[in-house]
Amino acid sequence: MARSMVLMRLSALVVFVSLGACDSQVFFNPIAEGVDEIEIETLRVEPSGYTVVSTDTSNNSANVFLVEGFDLFGNSAGASPIGVDVGPLVESKSRASLAPTSDGGYVLFGLAPAEPFPSQTSQMYLAKLDATGGVQWYTPVFEPRERFIEGAVQELPGGGYAAQFWEEIDPGSGDAVTHVARFDANGDQVWMKDLEPRPGSNLGLRALSDGTFAYTTRVPDAETLDDVELVKLDALGDELWRQRHHFEDLDVRAVAPPVATSDGGFLLAGSDYGQFTDGAHRAWMSKTDASGVAQWVRHFGGDVRTEGGNPVEAADGGYAMRITRTIQSHPFVGIVHTDANGDAPWTQVYGTPSCAQSRGILRLANDGGFVLATQPDVSSNLAAYLIKTDSLGNAPAAPADCIEPI
Repeated sequence: MARSMVLMRLSALVVFVSLGACDSQVFFNPIAEGVDEIEIETLRVEPSGYTVVSTDTSNNSANVFLVEGFDLFGNSAGASPIGVDVGPLVESKSRASLAPTSDGGYVLFGLAPAEPFPSQTSQMYLAKLDATGGVQWYTPVFEPRERFIEGAVQELPGGGYAAQFWEEIDPGSGDAVTHVARFDANGDQVWMKDLEPRPGSNLGLRALSDGTFAYTTRVPDAETLDDVELVKLDALGDELWRQRHHFEDLDVRAVAPPVATSDGGFLLAGSDYGQFTDGAHRAWMSKTDASGVAQWVRHFGGDVRTEGGNPVEAADGGYAMRITRTIQSHPFVGIVHTDANGDAPWTQVYGTPSCAQSRGILRLANDGGFVLATQPDVSSNLAAYLIKTDSLGNAPAAPADCIEPI
């Protein structure tokens, strides 16, 4: 009885606005149905629908990734494995990064033990996959090293690829140096740069449309509040400028990669440590000008643990980001939206206590609404979902048959 009363009270906290009449298609449908545990990797918005790529973490099969297409109404033909024949990449799929490419395929950047086996060193690999996951080519990149950690890859607007990867400086120290490298369309290295090492910096790189790059990093400070740095690199990876942001009343815990905005500025987002809210993390979002100077910063939450990231520019000229609010130990993925000045926010959260989702990727849909690929905690027995909303974040209620946690 006590448990039922808690769930009833919690259900009342998660309110959905009536959808009413609108032109936007909305749905709340499962991803990779029948797969016990997945990690969401990418979400692509296309004219005909949406493509979700996930990793099957429920077993150690050679199927590195699963790709699933949804039409504009949320219908899916099911998830299919891709990247089955990528050779040694399958040995370390948990350390592989996959990104969509403009030809409808994917680029894969991963870590695997170097040959001959057994080996104490690791080798980074770059692979190009077609739209069905067939391997077009893969090639080892860089010399094998002992302390590779993990990497991330993305396609460049002008062709080719950029990758960042972390290498531990001293075993067990927690300090790492970040390498950034550019490759041509055939996977050949053009250049590589080493960025300034920072402990626990969670650096996020973004390739920009003009061929340059920007990245964000958290700057720990033992005496004051942790800050955020936004750094701009030229097309050769050399630093153009950096701006350090010390946000009043924000002790930065995490920061997402920057997003370029239509006015030439950047959108930053992340979470704080909750130092000013009795430990309840808050989500934050900031808008800068083209030189990286902050124009405003806003924070959200504090009443309950609220984490943020994955910002996007909305169709109405405002901004939005993905949040996770934890209410009575249940996480709920949602969206915070503001106007162009960071004001007039609205918030929507999705799910029920028995269908709680803790993480997700947010994208702007072609009709001005939003689409979220969400997933529960890996240890839970819940399904992952693709949630399509209208421009105000309204979406259907969670499915009645969502799997109950064990």
